[in-house]
Amino acid sequence: PVPPAAPAALTVALTAPTTVTTGAPLAYTLGLGNSGGTASGTTVTVATQLPAGVSATGPTVGTGVTAATCTNLNTPGALVTCTVTLTSALAPGATTGTAAFTLSTTAPATAGAITSYASVDATGGTSPVAPGAACTTSACASATTTVSAPVPPVPPAAPAALTVALT
Repeated sequence: PVPPAAPAALTVALTAPTTVTTGAPLAYTLGLGNSGGTASGTTVTVATQLPAGVSATGPTVGTGVTAATCTNLNTPGALVTCTVTLTSALAPGATTGTAAFTLSTTAPATAGAITSYASVDATGGTSPVAPGAACTTSACASATTTVSAPVPPVPPAAPAALTVALT
């Protein structure tokens, strides 16, 4: 007999800009794939742990995604959970990024390095593992961004004093 194919094994990647200014828009792109032996379903649950001071404003669909709805928007440092509807099932062996969506956020008001974490339920269910540094499987990902304070504008130089001598 032929052994059954390995089940779907969803994967996630998280990308973000390397630098951003305090309070500026900050977009996280979440890419999905399937390293398993059977096709995924068409609904995927993704969890994203935002860094302190970062608030998500909403998702934007991308390649292979027809809809995305998220909870805990507009809450700094929240665990944002998104239900993602795929255009079609992720085929066995689909590379991470075959389907993608963007989570729009706002950078924190303080400068420093921040790390966001994401996870997907590898089985295609609705219970992704807790995203964080402890999760090291392909169902988890992280992205670090350096937040910098804006550079203040240089004030215009004072006009040079002009001395006129009358003779």
